Amino acid sequence: MIGFMSSMLVTSVIFVGGTASKGPKGTWVVPAQGGVRMALFAIFLTFVTLPMAVILNRSVITPYRLPNNLRESLNILLSPHELSHPLALYKTPGLLAITFIHVIAGSVIGHFIKTTFLGPSPPRGESYDVAWWRFMFFFIIQTASALWMSPIQVVQTKLSVQPNLGNEISVEDPDAGTPEGLRFAGTEEDVVGLRPTSDPYVGVIDATRKIIDEEGWQALYRGWWWTSIGALMAAH
Repeated sequence: MIGFMSSMLVTSVIFVGGTASKGPKGTWVVPAQGGVRMALFAIFLTFVTLPMAVILNRSVITPYRLPNNLRESLNILLSPHELSHPLALYKTPGLLAITFIHVIAGSVIGHFIKTTFLGPSPPRGESYDVAWWRFMFFFIIQTASALWMSPIQVVQTKLSVQPNLGNEISVEDPDAGTPEGLRFAGTEEDVVGLRPTSDPYVGVIDATRKIIDEEGWQALYRGWWWTSIGALMAAH
């Protein structure tokens, strides 16, 4: 698993350096909308960000203290099937699809909206020279992007913390104590309740429907203000 992640990291640096372009302030931006480079960029970004999202989200919600050793931490965060077959992460029901949707909505569509209202990025040291109403509409749309980005992120998070057990049969014991060798991160902290692995989400539509049925549609907009702030910061 560590070898797989190292290979993905090196490949992603080479690929992004070859497809993205350097914008103002030394930042890297996605290729111009349309064309093969944009399509390849979106597809590759999907494959790179998926395992990152899995590890990051599981690190946040795990009740166990993660050691400084990467291998030991991955043993806690990933299932035995995922550790022995890293590509199983991409076979988690619905996760690859929702990650691709996230990339398209966040990078491709976001870049398209920016260039439509503000035009191409100006040279370094210069500012945008556009009408004020274009700026106004751009920031309104960026703020409103939480309407579709928040549900995408919620569903992606739900699917990313769901382990892929392969052909392994899940037998959960609610009265079981702490697994041997592990320690809880805190004794008085609230533990995030996860969906039982015996009744997993089986896809994007299934996850969305179950979230609405079990938690209400408002659950799809948890933390929407952070999504709006993130969209505005990314626009800058």
